[in-house]
Amino acid sequence: MQAPKTDKGKSEHALMGEIINTRRGVAIYQTNTSPFWMAWVLDHNTKKYAVRSTKKTARLKARTAAKELTRDRAVGKKVVPKEFTVTDYARRFIEKRHRLVANWTYPHRTRLVAWLYN
Repeated sequence: MQAPKTDKGKSEHALMGEIINTRRGVAIYQTNTSPFWMAWVLDHNTKKYAVRSTKKTARLKARTAAKELTRDRAVGKKVVPKEFTVTDYARRFIEKRHRLVANWTYPHRTRLVAWLYN
Protein backbone atom coordinates (compact mmCIF):
# COMPACT_ATOMS: atom_id res chain seq x y z
CA MET A 1 0.00 0.00 0.00
CA GLN A 2 1.47 3.31 -1.05
CA ALA A 3 1.23 6.61 0.76
CA PRO A 4 -1.30 9.07 -0.68
CA LYS A 5 0.08 11.54 -3.17
CA THR A 6 -0.16 15.31 -2.88
CA ASP A 7 -1.00 17.65 -5.74
CA LYS A 8 2.62 17.86 -6.86
CA GLY A 9 2.91 14.08 -7.17
CA LYS A 10 5.09 13.76 -4.06
CA SER A 11 4.27 11.66 -1.04
CA GLU A 12 2.80 13.57 1.86
CA HIS A 13 5.54 12.06 4.03
CA ALA A 14 8.25 13.62 1.87
CA LEU A 15 10.66 16.15 3.31
CA MET A 16 9.60 19.78 3.32
CA GLY A 17 12.85 21.51 2.44
CA GLU A 18 16.26 20.14 3.30
CA ILE A 19 17.85 18.28 6.20
CA ILE A 20 19.77 20.72 8.39
CA ASN A 21 22.84 19.31 10.14
CA THR A 22 23.28 21.22 13.39
CA ARG A 23 26.34 19.30 14.59
CA ARG A 24 27.93 15.90 14.19
CA GLY A 25 25.30 13.24 14.79
CA VAL A 26 22.40 15.72 15.02
CA ALA A 27 20.10 16.91 12.25
CA ILE A 28 16.65 18.47 12.03
CA TYR A 29 14.12 18.17 9.25
CA GLN A 30 10.45 18.78 8.55
CA THR A 31 7.95 16.64 6.64
CA ASN A 32 4.80 17.61 4.80
CA THR A 33 2.60 15.80 7.35
CA SER A 34 3.56 17.84 10.43
CA PRO A 35 4.20 21.48 11.26
CA PHE A 36 6.81 20.38 13.82
CA TRP A 37 10.50 19.84 13.21
CA MET A 38 11.95 16.37 13.80
CA ALA A 39 15.38 15.75 15.36
CA TRP A 40 17.64 12.95 14.18
CA VAL A 41 20.08 12.24 17.05
CA LEU A 42 22.91 9.71 17.17
CA ASP A 43 23.18 7.74 20.40
CA HIS A 44 26.92 7.20 20.76
CA ASN A 45 26.48 4.30 23.20
CA THR A 46 24.36 2.14 20.90
CA LYS A 47 25.58 3.65 17.61
CA LYS A 48 21.96 4.05 16.48
CA TYR A 49 19.95 7.06 15.46
CA ALA A 50 16.85 8.12 17.37
CA VAL A 51 14.16 10.23 15.75
CA ARG A 52 12.20 12.50 18.07
CA SER A 53 9.83 15.37 17.54
CA THR A 54 11.11 18.70 18.82
CA LYS A 55 7.52 19.96 19.18
CA LYS A 56 8.70 23.29 17.78
CA THR A 57 7.51 24.99 14.61
CA ALA A 58 10.31 27.57 14.38
CA ARG A 59 13.62 26.37 12.95
CA LEU A 60 15.86 28.12 15.51
CA LYS A 61 13.83 26.81 18.44
CA ALA A 62 13.96 23.34 16.87
CA ARG A 63 17.77 23.54 16.71
CA THR A 64 17.87 24.41 20.42
CA ALA A 65 15.49 21.55 21.24
CA ALA A 66 17.66 19.14 19.22
CA LYS A 67 20.73 20.22 21.22
CA GLU A 68 18.80 19.57 24.45
CA LEU A 69 17.82 16.11 23.20
CA THR A 70 21.47 15.42 22.43
CA ARG A 71 22.54 16.56 25.87
CA ASP A 72 19.87 14.42 27.55
CA ARG A 73 20.97 11.32 25.62
CA ALA A 74 24.65 11.99 26.37
CA VAL A 75 23.98 12.28 30.09
CA GLY A 76 21.99 9.07 29.96
CA LYS A 77 18.65 10.58 30.87
CA LYS A 78 16.00 7.92 30.46
CA VAL A 79 13.08 8.59 28.16
CA VAL A 80 10.80 6.57 30.46
CA PRO A 81 10.58 7.78 34.07
CA LYS A 82 11.92 5.35 36.66
CA GLU A 83 8.53 4.73 38.27
CA PHE A 84 7.23 3.18 35.03
CA THR A 85 9.99 0.65 34.37
CA VAL A 86 9.56 -3.11 34.72
CA THR A 87 12.21 -3.18 37.43
CA ASP A 88 10.30 -0.66 39.51
CA TYR A 89 7.03 -2.59 39.11
CA ALA A 90 8.79 -5.77 40.25
CA ARG A 91 10.33 -3.99 43.24
CA ARG A 92 6.94 -2.58 44.28
CA PHE A 93 5.28 -5.99 43.84
CA ILE A 94 7.88 -7.69 46.02
CA GLU A 95 7.62 -4.98 48.70
CA LYS A 96 3.82 -5.29 48.74
CA ARG A 97 4.01 -9.08 49.06
CA HIS A 98 6.57 -8.71 51.84
CA ARG A 99 4.17 -6.43 53.75
CA LEU A 100 1.27 -8.86 53.21
CA VAL A 101 3.34 -11.79 54.46
CA ALA A 102 4.48 -9.77 57.47
CA ASN A 103 0.80 -9.13 58.29
CA TRP A 104 -0.05 -12.83 57.70
CA THR A 105 -2.50 -11.89 54.96
CA TYR A 106 -1.06 -14.54 52.64
CA PRO A 107 0.68 -17.12 54.88
CA HIS A 108 0.58 -19.85 52.22
CA ARG A 109 2.82 -17.74 49.96
CA THR A 110 5.47 -17.04 52.57
CA ARG A 111 8.14 -19.21 50.99
CA LEU A 112 7.62 -17.83 47.50
CA VAL A 113 7.73 -14.20 48.58
CA ALA A 114 10.70 -14.78 50.84
CA TRP A 115 12.52 -16.42 47.94
CA LEU A 116 11.67 -13.49 45.62
CA TYR A 117 12.57 -10.90 48.21
CA ASN A 118 15.99 -12.38 48.95
